[in-house]
Amino acid sequence: MIRVSLSAVLIALLAGAVPASAASSTSGDRGASSARSPLLLVAAGGAFDGSYVGTVTNVKQASTCGSMNSWHGTFSVVSNQFTTNIGRYRLTGDVHPDGSFETSVDMGLGGRQAVIHFSGNIAGNTLHATGRTPLCLWDMDMRK
Repeated sequence: MIRVSLSAVLIALLAGAVPASAASSTSGDRGASSARSPLLLVAAGGAFDGSYVGTVTNVKQASTCGSMNSWHGTFSVVSNQFTTNIGRYRLTGDVHPDGSFETSVDMGLGGRQAVIHFSGNIAGNTLHATGRTPLCLWDMDMRK
């Protein structure tokens, strides 16, 4: 699947790669002219795109928070959409223009509501994030 962001289309339009008439046309007929303008698709990446690696630290050592004190983690950003894991839980969301991000995921533990609240910030090549539940706390410190 190819994902092209709206910003990529706008960049292509502003650069003149796609004539406005072609972008707004709803039919295959572009008029009497047989000349075609080349179509350029720009896959505009986000400012924070890349793979961040580092340490995830289990700060609260409660038995329900996992048995390891810390482990190697990865945080991936593609087109300002992030993906990471805390244990078996996949966390996804948007990275905002200022580098901040947040999301929540329901862990679904035996019908009890147990939600991981996850938030952080990317500044330059450094990422810091925190994951919280009522009993657990994890810190992420990573570099690109």
